[in-house]
Amino acid sequence: MRPINGHQIGNVGSERGGVQLKYLGTAGWEITDRRTVVLIDPFLSRLRRVTPNDTVDPADNRPLFDNAAIAQSETATIDAHIQRADFVLMTHAHYDHAVDAPYIECKTGATTIGTESTYHFARAQGIPADKLIVVRGGEDYAFEGLSVRVIPSLHDVLRRAPNASLPPAIFSTRSRT
Repeated sequence: MRPINGHQIGNVGSERGGVQLKYLGTAGWEITDRRTVVLIDPFLSRLRRVTPNDTVDPADNRPLFDNAAIAQSETATIDAHIQRADFVLMTHAHYDHAVDAPYIECKTGATTIGTESTYHFARAQGIPADKLIVVRGGEDYAFEGLSVRVIPSLHDVLRRAPNASLPPAIFSTRSRT
């Protein structure tokens, strides 16, 4: 194994070809068996995001990305790290997961699998509908050299889930003395 960005990454079953994992930062991964390349949430641009009360490093010369800015992919960084992709799996459409996906999709011709919001984001960026698969959770797909099982999940606390049934006592403020 060799360290990448402080993480030990290596081959699983490398003596037989196996699977290779590459950490891309944030939530991003590249998984390949040398025939099929799958990217998960490939965000490499690391946009300079500043929110109120943040300190700003004067040596950081990246363009500022705030609520009024339009996010732009850092294509040179992506080109240096992503040469090929067959599938892009998007867990959700927050900028720090999805903003680089359209550029990667155009560059590689990858098929993207993601939520309805991921679909709309990709379409707005010019990705053809036939290169997008919308999932809700619970689906199983079999592609040549790859199978994908979509597990439904929430990106928030469960008390806000539309179908959550929590015991009423959790929300009670009444004393039981």
